[in-house]
Amino acid sequence: MGILTGTQDFERYLEGLFKDRLRGRVSPVDIARRLYREMKEARRVSVLRIYVPASFMVGMHQADIDSLGECLPHLGRELAVYLQEKARAHGYTMIAPPQVSFVVDEGLGPGNVKVEARFKEGSRGILEDAVTAENTRCFTRVALATGASPQARLLVVSGPDRDVAAGIDGAVVVIGRDRGCDFVLTDPSVSRRHAGVKVSGEEYVLADLNSTNGVYVGGLRTARRVLADGDTVTLGNTVILFNKGK
Repeated sequence: MGILTGTQDFERYLEGLFKDRLRGRVSPVDIARRLYREMKEARRVSVLRIYVPASFMVGMHQADIDSLGECLPHLGRELAVYLQEKARAHGYTMIAPPQVSFVVDEGLGPGNVKVEARFKEGSRGILEDAVTAENTRCFTRVALATGASPQARLLVVSGPDRDVAAGIDGAVVVIGRDRGCDFVLTDPSVSRRHAGVKVSGEEYVLADLNSTNGVYVGGLRTARRVLADGDTVTLGNTVILFNKGK
C-alpha cells in the first residue's frame, strides 16, 4: 500500500511532508493519532459489523491553520486515507468515504488541537436499513420499560450511578456513557458504548461491545455470556446487578 504500509511508515512520511509548515506548532502525527483514537471511541457495534464515523473535524488555532496554507486540503486527504486504512485493518465499516476538515477554534491556543468524529448526515437511516437487512440482529436502540413490569432489570449497586435502574423490555439494551445509549452511565471508566444485553428467547445475553476496560461477570472477564438471575456485571468502576424477574 506504499507509504501507508504501516503506522510508523505513515508517521515518518507525514512528519517529513509537513515538518517545515508546522515546526514548533501542531504535530501532524499527533493529529493522526487523535483522529484514530476518536474514530475508535465513537464506533458502534452490531453482531455482524463494527461501524465507525466517516466525518472528522479538526479544530486548530488560526495561526496553525494559516501556517498550512494551500497544504491544508492535501493534509486532509492524507489523513482520510490513513483513517480508511486503519478502519480496514481493524475490520471496521465506514458507511461513506472518510473526510477530514479543518476549522478555526477560537478557544484553542497555538499548538493545540481538538478532534471530533461524527457519523455523516443521513447515516442514521442507513444504519437502520442495515439492521432491517440483517433481520434485526444488530444492537439497536430500544425504549426502556416505563410503566409495565419488565421481564428483567438492571440496577447499579456500586459506582457513580448507584441506585440507577433500567428495565429490559425490548430486543436489546445498550449500556454506556453515550447519550444515545439505552442505559446511560456517567462513570468515566465506562466506554461510550460499553456493553449490550440482548433478549434471545428466555435468555438475556450480555456482550462486550469492544469496550476499553472490558466486561466482568462475577469477577471474571467475558466477551459474551448468558446472564443468570443475581449476576453482577462490572463495567469500569460500576457494578450492575441483573435481576431476571418472573
